Amino acid sequence: MNRLPRGTSNRAFIEVTISWIVFRGDYAAEILFICLVRMNILINTNGSVAVRRDITTLATSANTGIITANTWHHIVFKVLCDNSAGTYEVWVDGVSEVSGSGADTREHASKAYHNGLQLRAGSLTQAVWFDDLYVLDGAGAKNNDTLGDKIATRVNPDGDDTTDWTANGGGNHYSDVDGIPFDGDTNFVSTDTATDQDIFTYGALAGSANIACVQVTTDAKESSAKSYQLKTLAKSAGNTVNGADQYVGSTDWLGRSIVFEEDPDGANWVSSTVNSTKFGMEAV
Repeated sequence: MNRLPRGTSNRAFIEVTISWIVFRGDYAAEILFICLVRMNILINTNGSVAVRRDITTLATSANTGIITANTWHHIVFKVLCDNSAGTYEVWVDGVSEVSGSGADTREHASKAYHNGLQLRAGSLTQAVWFDDLYVLDGAGAKNNDTLGDKIATRVNPDGDDTTDWTANGGGNHYSDVDGIPFDGDTNFVSTDTATDQDIFTYGALAGSANIACVQVTTDAKESSAKSYQLKTLAKSAGNTVNGADQYVGSTDWLGRSIVFEEDPDGANWVSSTVNSTKFGMEAV
């Protein structure tokens, strides 16, 4: 279960975009957005799409055959949680197929928000592939509504900028943190000193338009009983900005992610600024 943002009012907003879903075999399958209020999408055997609150069907698309087996589809599910003024809409491959308003989209009276996500097939004989999933909650000045089909691209460190931490391998710091797959205790950098920074250059991102954000994920663990926090950094030629302090809180390796919706100079991301920006971490 992936935890999603918790709302602070009785009318929370959540959007789930599931990019490129393929069904193998028949398509008597379910794609579910499930939370404490249990709003979900059902893919019917005729390829139509239904929106449900738990097992109660709120609406079904007029079109059939919009989801087909062995085919990639881009799906957006947008829900406003409310007992009587809830709204919902589903887009498939850029087309709005089912929507409604003035609906009860809140299954439990005490839970006025969506805070969980589950994706699954309808039976053990079916296989469903998911890719490029992102979740929005309607808050903020950026990325607060449907973004359309997006691709998540991974870029790894390829050079050192700042090297306050200690490299386990004794050489370049970036080469101890660029492993694919992640190799745990084999290669790493470490520090016991607050304000120490390790910052890296990254490989070039291929030409991309309409970059929504950059997410930096750092795998970290504590090696002693002392509690540590980690600060994720983004550095341009003129500015260094950071995300919120995050507790490491475990002696097992755990990923800590921060999303930067703007570059360090406060502008929208473009390929050139992604490529020129350096990212790293600071011990707190």
